[in-house]
Amino acid sequence: MRLQTVILGVVGALVLEAASLGARDRVRDYWERPKVQALSVLGVVGVAAVSLLVEPEVLVVLGAGLVTYLVVLVVAESAARISG
Repeated sequence: MRLQTVILGVVGALVLEAASLGARDRVRDYWERPKVQALSVLGVVGVAAVSLLVEPEVLVVLGAGLVTYLVVLVVAESAARISG
């Protein structure tokens, strides 16, 4: 596993989160649709399955991005609970 691969996943997740901050309500409206949630999960699982055959390092990018997203989620939720 190369450090650059992990960094790509982390930066990708942070860029996605930063981009979605500008349209928070719109992103939430889309994400609350069951079809969007299902397609998102299927998309990640599909990319992971294909990457096993083609380029396993893509799994590292996906994993690093997912962990980064979860850390951002925990920090945001914790801050919301602390502030009120």
